[in-house]
Amino acid sequence: MIFSIATMTIDDNTKYKLMVLRQLFGGSIECRIPEGWRDVSDIRQVPDHQECWQDDQGKLLVIEILDYQADINDDQAAHYFFQDLAESNGVINPQDVSFAPSDPSPVIASLPPTAVLCTGSGSQRIIQGRERISQPSNPIWINVDLCAIRLPTVSTDILITLTSPAASNPQGDGNGTKPSLQFLEILASFCIRNWSLFGP
Repeated sequence: MIFSIATMTIDDNTKYKLMVLRQLFGGSIECRIPEGWRDVSDIRQVPDHQECWQDDQGKLLVIEILDYQADINDDQAAHYFFQDLAESNGVINPQDVSFAPSDPSPVIASLPPTAVLCTGSGSQRIIQGRERISQPSNPIWINVDLCAIRLPTVSTDILITLTSPAASNPQGDGNGTKPSLQFLEILASFCIRNWSLFGP
């Protein structure tokens, strides 16, 4: 549900967008999402550990609550989750994946001192949904902004990804390795309201 209209910002395409504060996971988490983006769960089934929001241009915001990957070091976490996403998207060729960590990582003021943010951006060449079977020769490039919020005290990794279609290989023009302003604004507004979401 829309909680309140917040601010007006300028996205990477210099179009004005209203950001609205959304209540996620039953109100346990809040963050600002561009106005007009639809809750994917209104269209299809979404797993309970995910919140998915999409615009009309193919951008997709996914917030996932995952078990803490204790065997992954913090300095490797962003790359690990990016590669895991690439595998889920069916990427096989290493040349179809490019990633760079953010240095420094953004700051989310509402998180406890024990939290660690691991962020980065990159690109993947994927085949979407049913096209993996019907049109295997028609892959597309996407830009990916990624943030892993590591919460060891509650044995949880929160993964936030924003993907958007790209007209061509983002690696070819030097783009795709810097977080978008839209993604940074989403992160800046991220707030955990109810820690019982992560269990006792």
